[in-house]
Amino acid sequence: GKKVGLEISKSREKIRLFPLEYGRKLTPSNRAIKVLLTEKSLLEIKSSVEIILNPKDFGFSIKNSIYDQDAKSLFKEALKEGFILDNYRSTPANHKGDLSLYLRDKNIIIEITKANSYKGAYFKVGQCFIQKQSWPNSIQYLICKKNFLSKGSEDAVKKLKVKIINTNFNKGWEKEVIRKIKNEI
Repeated sequence: GKKVGLEISKSREKIRLFPLEYGRKLTPSNRAIKVLLTEKSLLEIKSSVEIILNPKDFGFSIKNSIYDQDAKSLFKEALKEGFILDNYRSTPANHKGDLSLYLRDKNIIIEITKANSYKGAYFKVGQCFIQKQSWPNSIQYLICKKNFLSKGSEDAVKKLKVKIINTNFNKGWEKEVIRKIKNEI
């Protein structure tokens, strides 16, 4: 397995991981990748610690750190228009949407769905609500097909001040969406 070095902040709230040939072994399990920390680390059991790693240190491009395929293709277009990828990774667990970008010091959180079902619409409304609560200073977008949201779902999303961009997801949809976002900011 891969071996890493650890750099622990003075506050003991952050740990930076980096590749190190003679470092500690990363141990994969069903739910996580684990690193053994000794008592010398002075970390408290059950304390919350922010893990920092640069994907480039491990041979990954920044684009590879985006887990959603539609978000990857949208990011490619966003880069051309001057957007910057958020350093804080978008994951299902942190409610940062499918893609989190910056443009002119504004954080833009983008949720993308190609779903058609009304159940999917209710799920997206719930995600938008959680994102708004978790990241209140961000500008949020929901990218979806025109008839995806019912009237009630659309009203709920608008009350949350989440902007809706409808697209057919045909060739070139990414350029169209990024231009709309850029023009609104």
